[in-house]
Amino acid sequence: MSLNVLTWNVGTDERYKEMLQRAGDTPPEEPEGLVGLRNNRAKFAFGFLIESNEPDIMFLQEIGSDLDRIKEWLGKDFTIINNDNDTAVVYRTARFTFLTSYKSDIKLNNRSFTVLTLKDKSTEKIYNVASAHISGFDLMNPMKGKPNAPEGDKELEDLLSKLNELDATGTIIGLDANTTREHYRQRLEILEKEGFRTNDKDKAPTNYHRTLKDRVKSDYIYTRGFTFQPFERLNVDLEKPITCPSDHIPVIEQLKFDSTSIEKSKEPPVDLDESFEGAQSVSATADKNDPEVRLR
Repeated sequence: MSLNVLTWNVGTDERYKEMLQRAGDTPPEEPEGLVGLRNNRAKFAFGFLIESNEPDIMFLQEIGSDLDRIKEWLGKDFTIINNDNDTAVVYRTARFTFLTSYKSDIKLNNRSFTVLTLKDKSTEKIYNVASAHISGFDLMNPMKGKPNAPEGDKELEDLLSKLNELDATGTIIGLDANTTREHYRQRLEILEKEGFRTNDKDKAPTNYHRTLKDRVKSDYIYTRGFTFQPFERLNVDLEKPITCPSDHIPVIEQLKFDSTSIEKSKEPPVDLDESFEGAQSVSATADKNDPEVRLR
């Protein structure tokens, strides 16, 4: 049985204001107006993503003090747990039974992570799922950035250490890694050395990086015990404030449990099967599912 998952740094009101300005729009002058506008866009975006992709688990980052707002954006079919930190895990209440949760006990740069153990009611399998927002550094200047990288690397290593202590049939991590393969691949290799794999065919940018002034891929879904399935997902568009409330867009994947992939994950990572070509994210503005059209 497949499992649809989504990870998303949902951003902040201030980041949304900056995105409006980059798009040539004039943000509301009053804070209440900005909050109201972003609430409207966020509620629509979540509704569109949930209806189109039917996610079973969502990993959220940079939620700040917006938990009550996010609950409203999600609707009634989900449970959200964030353990009072920067990250949260959301799961479809009808499909999963909550077993335990764990909150990181280190907070470098006010970053931490959320880990849940869930039982799939349909298969009786037990999964560990984690949402993480890893501390970043100066991607524009690698010589300056790399000396700061150990802070974020330590956060990731702490997360993996905890996950390795917990028994489960499979493990899924949704994270904003705050790096790219081009700028600091070593951080992602920490995951790969522990047997985690990602969909390497999905190279689409997920974030507008303010320092680089460019679009980069810094958000990932990593799994152990699952294979990635060809999946025509629908997404909101990066840097389109009319439909997206964040300077990030989600990463969306369909997974299938595969016990043999646990052994395979110990091998060096390779590109996924060529069948993924053409099966990546479908722009939400390409057809009748265009969320911008639906907002008009």
